[in-house]
Order: sequence, then structure tokens, then C-alpha cells
Amino acid sequence: MINRILTYFSDRLEDFFGGIFKQAEGIVRLGNIGLGDKLEINNKLVISLLSIERDTAQGITGKYVRNNVDSFNYNLPAVNVNLNVIFAAVYDNKRYSESLSIISACIMFLQSNPIIELANSQSYTIEFMNLSTQELNNIWTSLGGCYYPSVVCKIRKLVFDAEEIKNILPSAGEPQIDAKKM
Repeated sequence: MINRILTYFSDRLEDFFGGIFKQAEGIVRLGNIGLGDKLEINNKLVISLLSIERDTAQGITGKYVRNNVDSFNYNLPAVNVNLNVIFAAVYDNKRYSESLSIISACIMFLQSNPIIELANSQSYTIEFMNLSTQELNNIWTSLGGCYYPSVVCKIRKLVFDAEEIKNILPSAGEPQIDAKKM
């Protein structure tokens, strides 16, 4: 699921950039900025996953679902997650001004596409994250120490649910009253 969402962004951004910038080998790459092959990501807009965080706003309790008239299935709670993703213009110093144009166009694309709808009818939202200078410093230090023009976003509403039944519970049924004892 994570790969599909990030590949979706990569493909849509590549289509968007194709009408604006001319670069025969393509502009967008899905990859690891810190450990990636520098030749493969050089002079590209790189999309990289920074972290995955659990979203507890949807709740973390299991659910009971009636499976027939006399019992219920207990399913473990789905895991709701958010992705923290960085879009970085990884360009040579000689092409720094071009990297600023690329990241500006990326911001315009993200602003105009805040909801992602994949073919399976699932929708996800993307929002910009405000990071402090210290947080940015920590990110770029962990990615290799070299800063590139970038924007960090949060992709929300990913749901992982195996729908595995953990327990089957009987229904309470109708109360039985013994009138003879009264």
C-alpha cells in the first residue's frame, strides 16, 4: 500500500513536470536520499519516506460484527497510520536555481492535489508539515548532512486491516423465565 501511494505521487508529478520542464531522463524518483545511488537521484526530485506513525484518532479498539443470528465475530482493531514523506530537489550546485523552480512546482502540485484517490476507491489526504529548524537539521543530518530544497508532508488515512477473526462470541439470546418458581 505504501509503495502504491508513493508511486502514484511519483507518476503524477512526472506527468505534471513533463509539461513544464524538459529533462529527457525524467525528473521524479522514488528513492532513499541518504543511502541512494547519488547518480540515480542527482538532478531529480526525490520522494522519500521519512517515517510511519500510528494514528490513534480513529480509535484502537476491536470491533464486534454479527456473523449470523446467534453469534458475533471479534476482529482486532485496524492499524491506522500516517506517512511522513519528503519531496527534495536533489540538484548540483550549478543547477541550484533550477532546483528552486522544481520544488516550487512540486508545492503547487501538492497544493492543488490535497486528496489522493487510488483505483481501489481508497482516498488519502496530504498536508504540509511545519518543521522547526532543529527538526530539519535532524532530518538532513540523518540523511547524509547535505541540505536540498525540500518540503515535508504528511499523508493520512492509511488503514491496515487483515480482517482476521480472533474470537466468536455467542449472542445473549432471549431471557428465560420460569413461571413455576414465582
